Amino acid sequence: MEEPEISAAAAQIMKNYEFYKIQKKRKESKGKFLSIDLESVGTTACRSLGPELVAHDTWKNLSMDHILRAAGLKRQNIELAKAVITARLLSPGSEAHTQRWIKYRSSIAELINTDLLNTKKDSVYDISDILLYYKDEIEKLLREREATLFPRDSTLFLYDLTNTYFDGVCKGNSIAKRGDSKEKRSDCKLVTLALLVDSQGFPVFSQIYEGGNQSL
Repeated sequence: MEEPEISAAAAQIMKNYEFYKIQKKRKESKGKFLSIDLESVGTTACRSLGPELVAHDTWKNLSMDHILRAAGLKRQNIELAKAVITARLLSPGSEAHTQRWIKYRSSIAELINTDLLNTKKDSVYDISDILLYYKDEIEKLLREREATLFPRDSTLFLYDLTNTYFDGVCKGNSIAKRGDSKEKRSDCKLVTLALLVDSQGFPVFSQIYEGGNQSL
């Protein structure tokens, strides 16, 4: 009858023996080895990947490609929207910052389409306008998708307001008005941003109002 102690000891011996054979083989190998000075090693063209994989998986679970296609966007715009939205989530900044992040700092283009590495700053502005144009339909479809992923009976909603200001005269922006700025920039025109979320924090809809309408 096999003794557990003997079996365990034999297994350990065989494990050590296999390790010994590997080490012996390495010593007998005629391969060439180089010494590396770790203090002088450098890296170039490094790109982040981990957060992009999380965003990529979330995008897939939310069926965002289908939602944007159903809302009316073309494939090229869907790909650019995914890259820009991911950038705004992981590295918020201006359009110029977003374009540089996609081109030089992130692997998001490799996950979507390497042609995005050639994205120009104007394209980042343009896709924001396109998403705003289809905003109502996108919010509606996204809300429906979230309800299937996270079924719940929402009876409590939170409606919040804030504002953001613009540098410049905003001649082409009819809703930019002077008002009480949360950032104390009474010298600039601003718009009021509204967001309705449910009890779980999921957005229901958003809206942009004239500046100064904090009493809506």
